[in-house]
Amino acid sequence: MFSKYLSIMRLGWLDAIEYRTEFFIGIFGWSIRLVIALFLWAAVAQASGGTVGGYTFPEIMVYFLVVQILSSFIFSRVSFVMAMDIYRGDFVNFLLKPINYVGMRMVHELTRNAFRTILTFLLFGVVIAFVGELPGLTATRLGIAILSMIGAYLLNFFIVGIIALSAFWITSSNRLTFIYFGILTIFSGMMIPLDLFPEPFKEIVLNLPFAFIFYFPAKVFQNPADPLTFLPQLGLQWLYLSLIGLLMWFLYRRGVRHFEAVGR
Repeated sequence: MFSKYLSIMRLGWLDAIEYRTEFFIGIFGWSIRLVIALFLWAAVAQASGGTVGGYTFPEIMVYFLVVQILSSFIFSRVSFVMAMDIYRGDFVNFLLKPINYVGMRMVHELTRNAFRTILTFLLFGVVIAFVGELPGLTATRLGIAILSMIGAYLLNFFIVGIIALSAFWITSSNRLTFIYFGILTIFSGMMIPLDLFPEPFKEIVLNLPFAFIFYFPAKVFQNPADPLTFLPQLGLQWLYLSLIGLLMWFLYRRGVRHFEAVGR
């Protein structure tokens, strides 16, 4: 069984290499948006006396650069891919293969994203080294950071997977995917660090599942506090992904039975 997933990993890696031009075009687009955002934050920091909510401009810059690196690992196109498999009827071909469909898509996308993450880190990691400092990367911090990144990937994968599985019952799930991306942009820390939200709204958004997709992993890398203080949040992240993962598994089983009964 493990050899099958190794083959899927190899295909994901080759797929990423084949579409590397698409990746660099995406990076170019992200870079433009990042530069615009940083100019806006620089103006806000200058108008506020050099800091925004306790963040200096170099800290804001490092935060968004770290988020950019994380996004290359976490973001997934699997919602569109899985939905298309269901709409076209290609899904039935995967049911005949001796491998779990969801596991196959997860491993393929994870490997593809790993290639993007390496390139993104090489591009933006150099900038981070020049504009600001990150806390010492001890073994403890690195371990918690890796677990938080894996948790963020799985959490996002399960959410978009649930949206994709809705294609078993509705005519188009793509609109739901775009709505989710909009929610994620605001409430995950992509657009603004969540601790800058006003009270009591801040306490709410910090405990939503979306906060554990970008904001939490970024703070593990950036916050100089003892990394062990992040363990309760790490536990909450994995609790969220476990519950949402179980929901995805339940919907997948229901969807397969629906697909086998009525088709598409």
